[in-house]
Parts: sequence; C-alpha cells; structure tokens
Amino acid sequence: MTPGHLIVREHQTIRIAPHGPLSRAAHAAFLARIPMLPSGVLQPVREGLRTGSHCGLIQAGSWMLEILPKLYDDQQPAPDRGALVRMLAGCFDVPVWLDGTAASGLADDLLTVVIRAYLEEVQRQLRQGWIKSYVDQEDRLTRPRGRINLGEQVRRGRAAAHALYCVFDELTVDNALNQVVRAALALARARLTGSSRLAAHADQLDLALADVSRLPAGDALRVRASAYPYKSISYSSYVL
Repeated sequence: MTPGHLIVREHQTIRIAPHGPLSRAAHAAFLARIPMLPSGVLQPVREGLRTGSHCGLIQAGSWMLEILPKLYDDQQPAPDRGALVRMLAGCFDVPVWLDGTAASGLADDLLTVVIRAYLEEVQRQLRQGWIKSYVDQEDRLTRPRGRINLGEQVRRGRAAAHALYCVFDELTVDNALNQVVRAALALARARLTGSSRLAAHADQLDLALADVSRLPAGDALRVRASAYPYKSISYSSYVL
C-alpha cells in the first residue's frame, strides 16, 4: 500500500497521529472533502474522523481512504477486501478473482481491483468483436445513397450540381456503446502509473478502439443511459 492509502472499516474512528494513522494534512484534506460526499459517509469527531455506512474509496488530494465492510473474522482480523469485491460481483456482475484480506498483496488498492476486472471484460469483448450498429451519416457523394438532403442540396445550388448531399445509415463500431467503453478506458488509464502492466493493457485496448470517437467523461455518463437499450448481454458487465 502507498503511504497515502489508508484501509479502514465501516463505523470506525480514525484518530490523528500520534494516536492513530491519520496525519494532520490528510485529516484537513478529508474534512474539506466531506461536504461533497453523501450524508453520513464520513463525519468529523474529536481528533479524527469516523466512517459511516459506506464502502468504497474516498480520495482527497494525494490521500485515499478505502472503506471495507464491517466484518470480523478471528482467523483473519484484517479488513477483508475480498468480501467487498464479492458484494460488487453480486450487484454488478464484476468478475470475482480476488480473495483474502486487504493486506494480501494481490492488488495495490480497491480501485486497481475494479480497473483490472474492467480491463479483463473489455479484453473479452475485443476477442468476441466490438458491437456494430447503424448510425446516421451525412456525406457528399457522386451517386445517391439513402436519401438526399434537399435543404443542403438547394442551399449549395448549381455550384454543387455534380455532388449529392446524402443522409444514410452506416454500420459502424463508432456508436454510443463503444464510445462509453473508450471513455471509461481513458478514466481508468488516468489512474494507472505510466509503466505498469495494467497501464500498458489499457493502452492496447484503447488502440483497438481507434475507430471509435472519444467522449469527455461527462458526456459518456449522459450517453450511457441512451446506449444501454441496445441490450447487449456481453456489454452489460462493464457498461453499468
């Protein structure tokens, strides 16, 4: 784990050093983050913070707080990341391959676990082939195709009499589903170190989607809802 990465459980009090693992700089950063979080996720207490009914990751600057389920096992007293991953698998069909405690060394942090699972799903879809769908296209052609855009044709007049402004359906991989997948790859890549094996894997998958338009992350979130009606079972595990 990196020095700025702290693993705790739900409903746990995290004290400021020297009485606990929380530095004063990290404490200040998480305090500033609280107003942006859902109610009850993280609360200030005297000389520290207390987690609520929330599991997942909270990032504040260079510090990361990983909150795992409040489960205790006499054989494995450390927080069990595998339990949370199995919960995610049950809710979102995330592939389960991680087991053991958070200190098991199988992954650097929970975000890496999710990114690795995502890349494996995208790799599986690459082997099966990207989904293609019909998308409206407009182009200037020498032969009619689809329907003629009369408004554009009249506007251009005789100067473009040799060309036909056509609107037609094109079967392409550059559709909403694949655009969301590529946008998610970009988000995942931004959170990986440049020389890691996962980063190289993300770059390879992005290259395989070179014919797909890039979307800003905010646009991808809006497109996702309209893309899902394609009802691709193979895409459902990573277009959540």
